[in-house]
Amino acid sequence: MRVFTYIIPLYYYLEVAEYSNLAEMSTIVDLDLIENNDDIKSYFYNRLMALLGASAFSQNKMTQARFYCSYGINLKNIDRLVAYSCLTMGNTYILDDYERAKEYFLKGLNHTDNNHLAELQLTRSLCFLENHWRKENFWLNPDSEETTDIQEIAHYHIKRNNLDYAKEILDYLEEIPSIDNDYGIHFYLKGLAYKDKRYFYKSIKHFKLSGDLFCVRLPLDQLREMGEDAQILDLLAL
Repeated sequence: MRVFTYIIPLYYYLEVAEYSNLAEMSTIVDLDLIENNDDIKSYFYNRLMALLGASAFSQNKMTQARFYCSYGINLKNIDRLVAYSCLTMGNTYILDDYERAKEYFLKGLNHTDNNHLAELQLTRSLCFLENHWRKENFWLNPDSEETTDIQEIAHYHIKRNNLDYAKEILDYLEEIPSIDNDYGIHFYLKGLAYKDKRYFYKSIKHFKLSGDLFCVRLPLDQLREMGEDAQILDLLAL
């Protein structure tokens, strides 16, 4: 089935944070190719809405992302899609509205029975949320060897001004090959730890390479606070 072969790669691009490819591929899925079977069409439509929400989020199109996510959140008896829709919806608020973001993440966790991956992604978003807003963080995973989890340990210590320890963690991570999106977070954290604008520009580079136009806000916001030229930063946000 052609629709199936178009949708499956979207999950891969989402998993490896290749958001440019996710956005491009999501535009060519045509559910009208499914004829005479409303159940199958509904099955793919539900999943496509969740993927379109994630794609719009990565492109920093918050209105679109929230529209697509609201569909998935209101589904009945499809916990997997509710969980992922809550994940993306919460992420759209993660930098601007602590309470609303946390509400969606916790709601998503209530729909993660037998879905370890969704549970992991939601707890990681909660971990970033608590660190970003300097809240008590019960979601840290100090036993993990995954880059994302180790980065949040560094993030936690940066926010508490334990900069020497955070720098040690970041130096360790720099020796580990990573994808562009992880490098984007890595250099953002280095910028925070060293208060060095050069790292924020490196962060922008890697977020742009991954196609993540939402997370690029992180280094851009820091550069604005440091007094960098607003017109140049606006261009980098595109």
